Amino acid sequence: MGARDREPDVVRVDAAMLRRATARLATAPDGLIDAVSLGTPHFSVREFGRLRAAIGETPGKITVECLVSTSRGVIAEVTALGWLDELTGAGVTVVTDTCTYVSQILRKPSGTTMTNSAKWAFYAPANLGAAVVYGSLRDCVASAKAGRVVRTGA
Repeated sequence: MGARDREPDVVRVDAAMLRRATARLATAPDGLIDAVSLGTPHFSVREFGRLRAAIGETPGKITVECLVSTSRGVIAEVTALGWLDELTGAGVTVVTDTCTYVSQILRKPSGTTMTNSAKWAFYAPANLGAAVVYGSLRDCVASAKAGRVVRTGA
């Protein structure tokens, strides 16, 4: 029997397992943050749409560095839709063709950064010395506006 003929392994995942895995992504407690980093892997046009909605639905202005990584192709689409100016006007910095845990783009790379990306949360502590707080996109937007971790429950 070849590798293609084998039945795939099945791993059952429950809510408690997900909570434990998510908790391990954080290397810093909830509190003040220096930045928010989104887009690892790179943001899609659809994710930019969700980001716009979250910014519009969350009161206040972005008060900490807020970076989103994406590709040149996506940024061209976002620009054509008129969203880039809107996002930069709201305080978002769009980074193209790299990730903020690889290139030292963050003003305070070893500070406390919030992300919604498990990949970013995994690599940034070793690559940048960053302390990481993990949350949803809405948590990240609310936190970028408050300058501290906000849990929205969304």
